Amino acid sequence: MSKRVVIQAGHKGITSGSVGAPGERDWTTKIVPMIAERLRAKGLGVYETDALGYNDDKVIETDWDLFLAIHYDADIYNDTGGFTDYPEPKTDGATQESQRIAKVLADYYFSTTGIKYVNRSNANTRYYYMWQYLTAKTPCVIIECGVGWRKPEDYNTLRKYDFIADTIANGILKAFGTFLDEDIPSEVEALGLKEIPRYNKYWTYRELISDYIKLYKEYEYEKTEKEKYKKEARELREVTKSQAEDIASFGKEIELLSKATADLEFEIAQLQGQFAEVSRERDSLTDVCKGYEEAIPKLNAYIKELEGKLISQNPLKTFGAKELWVAWFNKVFRS
Repeated sequence: MSKRVVIQAGHKGITSGSVGAPGERDWTTKIVPMIAERLRAKGLGVYETDALGYNDDKVIETDWDLFLAIHYDADIYNDTGGFTDYPEPKTDGATQESQRIAKVLADYYFSTTGIKYVNRSNANTRYYYMWQYLTAKTPCVIIECGVGWRKPEDYNTLRKYDFIADTIANGILKAFGTFLDEDIPSEVEALGLKEIPRYNKYWTYRELISDYIKLYKEYEYEKTEKEKYKKEARELREVTKSQAEDIASFGKEIELLSKATADLEFEIAQLQGQFAEVSRERDSLTDVCKGYEEAIPKLNAYIKELEGKLISQNPLKTFGAKELWVAWFNKVFRS
């Protein structure tokens, strides 16, 4: 939730009595809307009020994050300078926050403007009339921005309205822990974060650090992932190289196998030719065997015939043994 602030233009709305130092009412009437505009541009909720703010229920019934009364001093010190103040601690339910904001605003405002800081805390500031009307939870601060009618200082500085409005607005933002441009460390600037649209606003230190840590973790994660991918890529290259070598080796083996296959195919063709020749020889022998099978029964029958003739004619008387065998051979194989 954004901070909510009330800014009071000192003496505005009063036409008699306590009308402030010379020119103060006109000055606060002009500067307060300028401060409010700058704070609203940074996301703060800002409510403007005048010297009669105690009559405004919204002012006195709301727990604000800050009530800031804007004033400048009369030239009664024969010197320049300004200060911030807060309610008497024993009367302020939010005194720690009131004192903290008063200090941050004083440190920033007076060092930036060059107006001298002079601690002129007094009963009028410690017991400023508005404090009694505000809620106990509302931190309260009054700033005397300088001696407004003392020329040339602080008169000339306080008439640099844009500069004063910027400085007071930035002091309030700084009090709320908001990140100002001049606070950006060079290391952050080097990252180019100001060029990122989301950084084109005032961040609190905590928000910036949290976001920076998030970005850093994302960077570290991406860096780790990148290294992991690099390692995997190197391993993949090694695997690819090994596979390429294996493929080359397989290619050589395939080439040798192809040659061996061609040789085997040639040998198979030769064997097939030889087999065909053997088959033909086998068929020829088969035919011869068939011829022998057909001749054997005839031979057996002729032998029996001769036996019959031999028995009946007694051929041994007529033929000698040699003559008998020659006659038998001629009959069987030549007839």
